[in-house]
Amino acid sequence: MTESLPYAVPRNQNSPISPPYGLYPELISGTAFTAPRNSNYYTWTYRKYPSVSQLSRLDDGGGGGSIYRKYQGSENFYATSTASTSAEEFTPEPYRFKATEQAQGLGDKQVDWIDSLFTIAYHKGAACGVYDFDKDMSSEMRVFMHHDADVMLLPRENVLNIRTELGVLRAGPREMVLLPRGIKFTVDKVDDGRARGYFLENFGAPFKIPDLGPVGITSGLAHPRHFRAPTASSVEAGDDQQRHLELISKFNGSVYLSRLNKTPYDVVGWFGNYYPTVYDLGLFMAINTVTYDHPDPSIGVMSEFMGLLYGGYDAKQGFEPGCSSIHNKLSPHGPDRATAVGSSNDGQPERYHGTLAFMWESDEAWIPTEQALGVLKDDTYIDCWVGDGGDEQWERWGGLEVAIEAPFAADEGHEEVPSATIKFLGRDIPRHRVENVFKGALGGFVLLNAVMIPLVVPKLSRRYRGPPYLPSTAKSLDAIFNRLLPRSGVTPAKSTFLDLGSGDGRLVIAAASKGNFRRAAGIELNPWLVLLSKIKASTTSGVGVAPHFYWANAFDAGLIRKIDPQVVTLYGRPGDGVMSKYGEVLEEALSSKGGVVISNKFGIPGWGQRLIGEAEGVKMYKIPPQEQHDGDGTSDAATERERMKG
Repeated sequence: MTESLPYAVPRNQNSPISPPYGLYPELISGTAFTAPRNSNYYTWTYRKYPSVSQLSRLDDGGGGGSIYRKYQGSENFYATSTASTSAEEFTPEPYRFKATEQAQGLGDKQVDWIDSLFTIAYHKGAACGVYDFDKDMSSEMRVFMHHDADVMLLPRENVLNIRTELGVLRAGPREMVLLPRGIKFTVDKVDDGRARGYFLENFGAPFKIPDLGPVGITSGLAHPRHFRAPTASSVEAGDDQQRHLELISKFNGSVYLSRLNKTPYDVVGWFGNYYPTVYDLGLFMAINTVTYDHPDPSIGVMSEFMGLLYGGYDAKQGFEPGCSSIHNKLSPHGPDRATAVGSSNDGQPERYHGTLAFMWESDEAWIPTEQALGVLKDDTYIDCWVGDGGDEQWERWGGLEVAIEAPFAADEGHEEVPSATIKFLGRDIPRHRVENVFKGALGGFVLLNAVMIPLVVPKLSRRYRGPPYLPSTAKSLDAIFNRLLPRSGVTPAKSTFLDLGSGDGRLVIAAASKGNFRRAAGIELNPWLVLLSKIKASTTSGVGVAPHFYWANAFDAGLIRKIDPQVVTLYGRPGDGVMSKYGEVLEEALSSKGGVVISNKFGIPGWGQRLIGEAEGVKMYKIPPQEQHDGDGTSDAATERERMKG
């Protein structure tokens, strides 16, 4: 139960003769009245105006106009009753679709959320796609209601502010929004720039979390208490606004437009179990094997629709945030050729940081829409498995089919050499094993020198004024890339990552590969660690744009300004002024454009008001541009800190 006025919700009955404050009781039914108690969904609301009185005719005349008419604005939001794909266009092939910003004319349209909806695939039980907008629905005085489906939203860029009849919800990347059918809502964006993400229409039974079975009741999977519900908060709209409110509805597969003469956001109190929620996907407790292999306990032969919210996807190069793929039932799929070969050659486990993919599975085949096939389809997708026959050869070795790459491409004067083995003591040794031994020996030599030189060379030792080299732990990497950065408001694909005192480069390499940053750089004073970092970067799979390592002092504010980072990480030590020095340098370097600063373990003196997040002892700060402040006198960092707490 929630109420914005005390005792707005009657305590002993649902619809008394004289409700408190003269409110109107209304029942929103999510299921049949006689459904079993454990699956009966309903909510009682207490509002200022009856919902039926909010509708008005579309014309301003004397009552002769219609109440609803077909809506033409959402040109790519499929009416599921008319969506069709011909048999020639819809085949069992695996499909991949580009992000909206990669398609001409989609990533820059001046539209709000409802007009940006682009349906990619559908079947009789669901439809799904993407949104990409830069205008608020509230500024256009618009409201949406879905009669046919529950709606799921997965933001990937920007934070959504969603006003519903039952209250306000906020959700950003890594969070999931569930909006039940029959509840009106308006979608706005919180920050500047475009808001992008995925949506799903569920025409079937309501969403519910599954039974746990042998997992147990105390933990595992999604926990009910982690789902955030809105609190009642009614608004008063002026007469001018009320006359111009537009209601856009999806009903029986078609989209309609009507007009509201009163705001629907007038609920003063409500109680029940049928309401919108937000869930932080980072709180999901995965259940998996700790021994070997990959259990896949699907209850049917599934067709998969997959998307990527942020970061990189380990099994497909080129699958960027905002992309989508469809693998329908019994269509072969899996990791691409480069991933399979790389994992077979290396054999070492590799943790992915700062990435989040999702999948919608269905026993019905996902049918691509005509618009998606014409505008977003990636026709090169099949090449990630098949190859183009250019500089690739397939050679059988040890009973396995292994793809290898030629040492250099054929050109004038050079003959392509597809050599895959090296003779050693009369035996054929795979080339990659020899290379790995060489890389390991060279890396060990460099690491030994990196540790010893500062101790035995006084000149270098005197110059090295920063903290000692300590590699970042797996917990620190997880805190930075999985728990803090996704809630920082930074879009990695458009940002530069900088690590001060980058050591062996592991943070920078993680940012360039798993973190999906547009550019990643490190500053390190020890030349041997710089060399080791470059070697590791060149031999690490999944690195997109090669990271850059500077042999320089981490306290060089001018160099930091030149690199122009949006995210800066550092490791310091307390007690000798190092953290204070870092604070002074970063204030000087970032004061103009601002940025996010992440300090591993130790706080920066005097930066308490800038702290916006903390995990595993790792602290995240935000420097606003030119220390801008909001109109109420609070700093941007303080506002951001309150947003993250919410």
